[in-house]
Amino acid sequence: MSQHQAVVVFNILQITAKDED
Repeated sequence: MSQHQAVVVFNILQITAKDED
């Protein structure tokens, strides 16, 4: 997994966490 891909996944998780909150 490239570093850029990891950043994208991390951002998606952050957005999902915010949406759940």
